[in-house]
Amino acid sequence: MTKLYSRREMLRRTGRRSGGGHKSILRSSYGTRSFAELVQPAIGFCREGVPIDAFFARSIRGASGNFRKDPGSVKLWLVDGEPHKES
Repeated sequence: MTKLYSRREMLRRTGRRSGGGHKSILRSSYGTRSFAELVQPAIGFCREGVPIDAFFARSIRGASGNFRKDPGSVKLWLVDGEPHKES
């Protein structure tokens, strides 16, 4: 479990008064990748879309009746009024 530190302890450990102390402690303890590297897969999904497997496609199809009742859900989950297909 990750230990939480008080502001005073963060200052003692990092030498910084505000913000970012927790990041340097976590980075030194748990990894060296930059934030940009860590979020790159999420950015790709945002730009390209999320792959839909057979299980997810069946779930969307099963809920499509409820989705049709809400315009926002229609935009998100249905393509030309039909559920997304497996990709």
